[in-house]
Formats: sequence, structure tokens, C-alpha cells
Amino acid sequence: MKKNLLNVLIFVLVNFPGNAQWNGNPLVGTPVVTTSPTTSKTDNVAATDGAGGMFTAWIDNRNATVPAIYIQRILADGTLKFVSEVVVSNASGASSSNKQNLAIIADGAGGAICVWQDARNRTSTPALNNDDIYGQRIDANGNVLWTVNGVRLTVADNTVSNKIAPAIELVNNTEAIIVYRDNRVAADVDLYAQKILISNGAPQWAAEVAIHGSQPNTQQAQVVTKDGTGGLFVVWEDPRVSTTDRNIYAQRIDNTGALLWGAAGLLVCNAVFNQLTPQLTSDGAGGIAITWTDQRLGSGDGNIFAQRLSATGAEIWATNGVAVATPPLVQSNPYIISSGSDFIVAWNDQRVTGNRDIYAQKIAAADGSTLWATVNGVAITNATGNQPSSAGNNVLLPDGSNGAVIIWDDARNTSSNQDIYAQRINTSGVVQWTPDGVPVSTATNNQSSPVAINSIGERVIVAWRDSRSGPTTTTYGEIFAARLQSNGVLPIRSLSINALVKNASIDVKWTTVDESNTDFFIIEKSGDGTRYSSIGSVKAKGTGNGAYLLNDVTPVKGANYYRIKTTDKNGASYYSSIALVQ
Repeated sequence: MKKNLLNVLIFVLVNFPGNAQWNGNPLVGTPVVTTSPTTSKTDNVAATDGAGGMFTAWIDNRNATVPAIYIQRILADGTLKFVSEVVVSNASGASSSNKQNLAIIADGAGGAICVWQDARNRTSTPALNNDDIYGQRIDANGNVLWTVNGVRLTVADNTVSNKIAPAIELVNNTEAIIVYRDNRVAADVDLYAQKILISNGAPQWAAEVAIHGSQPNTQQAQVVTKDGTGGLFVVWEDPRVSTTDRNIYAQRIDNTGALLWGAAGLLVCNAVFNQLTPQLTSDGAGGIAITWTDQRLGSGDGNIFAQRLSATGAEIWATNGVAVATPPLVQSNPYIISSGSDFIVAWNDQRVTGNRDIYAQKIAAADGSTLWATVNGVAITNATGNQPSSAGNNVLLPDGSNGAVIIWDDARNTSSNQDIYAQRINTSGVVQWTPDGVPVSTATNNQSSPVAINSIGERVIVAWRDSRSGPTTTTYGEIFAARLQSNGVLPIRSLSINALVKNASIDVKWTTVDESNTDFFIIEKSGDGTRYSSIGSVKAKGTGNGAYLLNDVTPVKGANYYRIKTTDKNGASYYSSIALVQ
């Protein structure tokens, strides 16, 4: 009788989604938000969660009449922390509900702070087409901590002036400072600052502080970094002389709102023609290093220059800055990071006519001299087409070993099929990954506007806007993400698992696609689908595709759940889906 029962034993095999894992296939990637893929997601930004993962936020037009800001947290293993994306603000107004110029920072306590330009208070009678600056704080679990739909972060409201394009930086454990553009004085646009409490977003200064006083024309492109003593460094593009002779200015503002570098700001560079798109980083010694696009050699011939300022605002390098790169044609949109005691600068470069590429150079902290032997910088990519596909759409991060990782959107496969690529360069100026970069995402249609953060173990998490499901190549209706290993390899592309009864045992089988960087597999088993224990391990091939088998000779009566824990050569682990045999 027992034999007959065994002969007619029916088993059920089911695959359940397990813990999410990074999908290493550049044609796929890891979805962050796929809701309403035919409506645009814009202004995507990112900040670290302090635990190897990423907060990413965006402005979402799934409701066309009330654009909203959403946020999601991606854990270090690729899991989405929030069951669904969290609403940061979906406030509407009588006249307009536009939200734009979104920015984000980590809050220093495992959460994030978003700030943006908000039109909710606009009115038509009388006509006050002025925006305000709003913000919201989200904790590690996705709870909004300030007033629902956000808090106005300035004392002056929209009846006073139009406030746009906020930048924000934490200055200590309890406070942050925002800097934004404001037209309260005549027709000019100047920069103002306000300090807020992290706990509730409340403004702390009685009135907003004018960073440089009232100056002609529009001061813009401001960037900020904390000064280490509760204050803030601000650098910006300034056309007070002329809109065809823009200069670079800087200011240091202390925790009380006092201006430390003069009421009109500190002149950094006033070379002829325009100086544009500044970026800055701390110099590790109480001051800052600044880089910018410079047209002093001709109004149509942009180059890259840099300057270092001490904590007191003294110039450390040559007056009006040192040349980082001066090849023919246009160099623009530089970024700068610290590299040990020195600095790495990367920029967009059109020295090849009609083709935008990316180059980088290392400069010495002592005098700003270039340290890599290649004159005018090392090529990060000079593939065909434009890299990045749009000027400025690239990210520069430290690599954890005094080198850098650069990520960009890439039009080498035509402008209607842009992709995401990345490259790593070491502290000596040698590119570490595949020439012209490794593919991060090569899905159909366009992938654009990458944002990235440093993760654990010299890894990088990248997120981007994606149009693969849109009605057109430019309908960026989704957000996807990927994690790059320190060697430029994406995690294992895919792993599928099956479990089948074989006599009185169960064969657990799994296959992989492109298991580069994979070290070994641990087979785990559970009787309830919750508590798992190891029943064996298998060394991975570590290259190409693989097929594996483990025979479980001690199955239990009833449910047998199996999953595969994959560990890569960098020590990171992630799980397969779950196979169930009854």
C-alpha cells in the first residue's frame, strides 16, 4: 500500500518572489517605480540612506492636474524598503500646483529631506505669480515627519517675491541652511539664505539673509557645502558686470547668518567673457576647491579652470584660477571631488567636432598643477555620439581609493536610444573598466539623467529615468536602478531555481546567466517559508552561465521551501526566488 501511495504521490512546484535582488542584466535592471509608465517622472534626485542604500525622489505627473513628489528607499541589497512609493507632497493650489527644482539631502539620522519650488500659493486676483520654497522630511521607514504636504521654509511668502531653485546642506546635527534665488529687489534676481530646524523645518532667522546684497541681473547656478563649523560655503555664477561677462563669486555664511566674506560676496574669477557652471568641494582643511567653465580664451571656446580658497577666503592658487584643460573647442560642466589630499575634476568635452565626450584630470592641492601626465586630461569615454547625451547629465563620485567613478547617459547608439554607462579611474589616472565605459542600462528607448550614491565596499548605486514602457522614446515614465561592483561588473544577471521530487529525495536545481564576480552559492531550506537554514554550499564558476544541482536526501513531510543565497567576490549577498515542493 505504501508503495502504491508513493507511485501516485503528487507534488506541487511553485516559485515565489523572495527578497528582492539586484538584476545585473543591463537590458533589465531593478525597477524602482513603474506606476503609470506613460506619464513623466522628472527632477529625479538621490541621497544616501547612511546604510549603503539610496533614497531617490522625483516629481510625478501621474495625476496631470496635481503633480506630486514621491520618494522610495532602495536598500543595499536592492530591496525596496517602502511597500509603495511615499508621497512627499501632492499639494494643490487655487491657481497652480506646479512643483519643480527638487533637491534632496540625507538628514543625518537615516532619513532624507526634500526641498522644492512650489506654486501652491499663487493667486490670480490680484496676480501673484510667485512661488515659495517648501520642504519635507522622511524617516528611514517612509514616515513623513513634517506637516503633510510640506512646510514653507522661508519667513517671507509669495506676496513678497518669487523664490526658486533651492539648494540645501546640513550644517550640524540639528540644522540645515537653504540658498535660493529671489526677485524681491526690483527686477533683479539675487541669492538669499535661511536656516531651518531638521526636527520640524521651521525657519530660524528672523528674515532671510541676502548672500551678496542687491546686484544687477540674475545671480544663479548656486552650489553649497558645509564649512564644518555650523555655517555654509556658497559659490555662484554672477552677471553683475554684464550678462556677457559673468564671473564666479563665493560667500561664507556662519550659523547666525553673518556674511564672513563681505557684504557683496568674494570675487573668485573675473577673467574676460563668461565664467559659468561652478562646482565646489571641501578641501579637507577648512576651505574649498572650486571649478568652472571658463571662456576667457574666446566667447565660444569654453575651458576648465579651478581655484582653491582658504577658510578666510584667501586665494591659494593663481589669481583668477589655474587652467585644468584648455584644448580646442568647448569644455563645460565640470565636477570636482576630493582625492586624498588632492582633487579630481571631470567635465564634458567637445574637442572632437560635433561629438561630446568626458575627460578628467587630477590637480594638486598645493598649487593647482595637473598631476596626470596626459595633457588636457584623460579620456573617460570618447565613443561615437554624445557622452553625456545632454550637457551636464553625468555624476562624479569618489571610488573609495582616491580615484573616481563617473556615470553618464550615453547616445552612442543614437539619440533615440540613450543608455547609462559608467567608468572608474584610479588615483594615477588609469581607467579601470572597459574602454569607453561599462553598460549600466541598455534597455529599449531612452535611459536618462542618472543619479548615484556611494554604497558599501566601493560599490555604487545608480538610478535613472527610463522610457522603455512609454509611448515615445522621451516619455520617461519609470525609474530604474542598478548596483555596480567595484570592478565595474553588475551583479549576476539572473538566477532561476526549480525543485523536483526524485524518489525519496528532492533535486534542487538552479541556473545563472552571466555570473561574473559570483563567488559561491548557499542552498537554504525551510519548513514554514520563514525560518531558513543552510543545507549545503556550491562554489560558483565565476564566469559565463552556470547550471547547478544539490540533492536534498532528507526532505520533510509536507512543505519544503528552497532558496539560493548568492555571494559575490566583494562579499555582498542576495537571494533567489523561492521554490516550494509539497
